[in-house]
Amino acid sequence: MAVQRCDGVYADIEDEATTEPEIVIDQYGTQPTQIRDAKNAIVIRHDSPFKIQHCTFFNNYKDIVFEKYKKRITNGLQQNDENTIAGNTFTSNGGTLLNPYSTQHKEVAIELNDVENIRIGKVGGTANLFDQSKLGINLINSGAEIWNNEFDVIFTPPSSPS
Repeated sequence: MAVQRCDGVYADIEDEATTEPEIVIDQYGTQPTQIRDAKNAIVIRHDSPFKIQHCTFFNNYKDIVFEKYKKRITNGLQQNDENTIAGNTFTSNGGTLLNPYSTQHKEVAIELNDVENIRIGKVGGTANLFDQSKLGINLINSGAEIWNNEFDVIFTPPSSPS
């Protein structure tokens, strides 16, 4: 029996009638939260609020996916760490993943698909680290401000087309 990966956590305002779904993920004490072995670890849609700090994303096919996000988040609009992605590590062991991606490598750390503008990173805060992934940040019909991030070993595996 093969081990299958989970699809992850979804926040979508359009699915909620009275309250906004919000994702807040942060460290517990001094230990970072770890999210691993998911298809899409976190998916945020339709302007759902978020705060993702001090987390380790490991061996996910996609770590964070934003879809149809029309709220314009820029450096001047973020207060109290709202709508923040900072101090995270996005990485893998560099090998193949769990089923159904057992012949593939980590695809992307953060994917923006039809996103007006968000900020990835925080000026003066701990940097995000992107490591051991085919793509660090993938923008599809999207805009982003990318502040205080480190990229290391972003690669196309030998078995993948360039």
